[in-house]
This record gives sequence, structure tokens and C-alpha cells, in this order.
Amino acid sequence: MMGIAALTGSYTAANETALREWVACFGVGNLAIALTDTFGTPQFLQCFRKPCTLLDVPKTYAEVFAGVRQDSGDPAEFVHTMRRFYDSQGIKDKKTIVFSDSLDVEKCLEYKKVADSQGFATSFGVGTFLTNDFVHRRGNVKGKKSVPLNIVIKISSANGKPAVKISDNVGKNTGDKDEVKRVKAEIGYQEKTWEEGNEENRWGGKKV
Repeated sequence: MMGIAALTGSYTAANETALREWVACFGVGNLAIALTDTFGTPQFLQCFRKPCTLLDVPKTYAEVFAGVRQDSGDPAEFVHTMRRFYDSQGIKDKKTIVFSDSLDVEKCLEYKKVADSQGFATSFGVGTFLTNDFVHRRGNVKGKKSVPLNIVIKISSANGKPAVKISDNVGKNTGDKDEVKRVKAEIGYQEKTWEEGNEENRWGGKKV
């Protein structure tokens, strides 16, 4: 999605183009979990509701894809956003939400409970916890739990044009600052505050 936007210069159409090319490459129902936050979930959902022109029988991308991946912002809010979205589209199939943002076992259980209550299947991509589950010690003195770095690896350019990501968590925005600012204006991006968006608040560094 980042590459397509950089190559075409259109951030309002990039999600739709990427979804169409994905289906064209892999087919319907294959690798069918869509990342929503490349340019913010609201922008993605505008494209997700559009018809997939590759099919003989008219279906939207939301119908074609098995579900979505939540990777930034408030997970509980995301669940309710997706419930409202699917309901507004008249989609009754049970869809999947894949959670993948700074998870540990407790968070997986918490988010599963919220998703279950809204009729979603769930899956989890646990990465940060597996590599940052340790507590600092000095001798026999136990310190605080390590706070992981918010590391994001993305493409920086395509064909010499800057590629940017405008996620649902401002800490995960990447790319040329001037281009980020321009794209935010183009897509009408609105910043949202979420206390847990700060990695330190999620991993034991919160000051009381």
C-alpha cells in the first residue's frame, strides 16, 4: 500500500488499488487478512466498502476478505469500529480480527473477550513480548520491567518517491516529515490520543 501510494501519488486510492492487485495475484480467500492502518483505518474503510471489479458476482472487498489486522490504536475501539462497519454493509459472515500490536498473554485474553462479544473470530501475532519479557536486576535488587523500543521497518521510497505510513498510532507514523504532513491533509487524517499508545505505558514504565 505504501509503495503503490508513492508510485501513483494518490493516497486516497492506494488502499483500493492494493486490495485489487492482491486479489488479482493471490485469488479470492487466499491470504485474506487486510491491514487497515497504512493511512489510517477511516481511509481504509472507505476503500474496503467498494466493489471488487475482478469478480463476476458483485462483492465488496469487505465481503471478499476474511478479516482485518489491528496493529495500532485502541484495540477495543477498533473492534467496535469494525462491528459498526460490517453491520453498515449488511455483512453477516463471521469475520476475523488479527491483533498484533505489542501483545502479551493477558492482552490477548482481554482483546479476545471484547472481540467475542462482538461476534468476531480472533487470532494473535505476538512478537514484542517474546523478545522483551525480562526485568532489570542489579545484584539481588529487582528493577522495573524492560520497555521495548517501538521499532517499525517500512519501505522509505519507491522509484525515488518518498513512501509514508500514517497509522492509527502517531508513534508508528514513518517517512518523510513533509510528505507525512501533506498526506495527512490530503486524506483528512485526524490525530487521536490513546494513553496506551505510548509503549512505556503498556510495558511497565508508566509513572504513577
